[in-house]
Amino acid sequence: LSGVQPMESGSTEYMFLGMNCSAVPFDDVRVRQAVACCVNRQLIIDKLLFKLADPMVGALGRYHLAYPPKKDAPQYDPKRSRALLAEAGYPDGIDIDFYTANGRYIADRQVAEAITQMLKLGGFNVRLHTPDYATFVNMVREGKCPLYYTGRGATANSMEALSQFFETGISKRINYSNPTVDELFASLRAAFEESEQVELIRQISDILANDVPAVFLWTHRFVHGVRQFVHWVPDATGEIWLPDVSISM
Repeated sequence: LSGVQPMESGSTEYMFLGMNCSAVPFDDVRVRQAVACCVNRQLIIDKLLFKLADPMVGALGRYHLAYPPKKDAPQYDPKRSRALLAEAGYPDGIDIDFYTANGRYIADRQVAEAITQMLKLGGFNVRLHTPDYATFVNMVREGKCPLYYTGRGATANSMEALSQFFETGISKRINYSNPTVDELFASLRAAFEESEQVELIRQISDILANDVPAVFLWTHRFVHGVRQFVHWVPDATGEIWLPDVSISM
């Protein structure tokens, strides 16, 4: 539009594939690793999200405290996925159910459809389900989705969001449990120095990259339309505070 300047910023809302680690076949880390090997994150970002997303490393996005961690989940390699499935006892592939919301997140159904095809290339026989958002959220909260695509809003310090999914007993969303991760979360809450918090968050992320209870994908980018006479610099919060805005006519 005439007189409107488009401006981009990153965000801290991350998108991921969650897996129910207490349910067959996702109770086997090799199956979870196989899922990670199926997903070509950069291709989806480039072709479906118009490059308006930043790939994550481990459990952290570019605008989260402690980014980047040392380790990432297994990278795109469908042949490796098939090998992992064979090692886990599924040489002929495996049937799975995959869930997504439809219209809640940016291109969520289209992204899930693309991931479905990628999973099929990696040896998974996928049934894609797209319930309404209220039904989908309830199913995730009750631990009834074996594999699902969703997002989580977060602050720059992602501790609360990570705890919700990956600390033992906090919720049924993923049903992941690791005593070492629980100890790290406890230490993180007691840490006052930011440098200590950063190290603990990176340790949590690195363990999650090995155990793969979720495949962390990307953080979306915000696009703002700003009038030419309005002076404002967007940031990863996505929030607009009037003290940060000035106007010159």
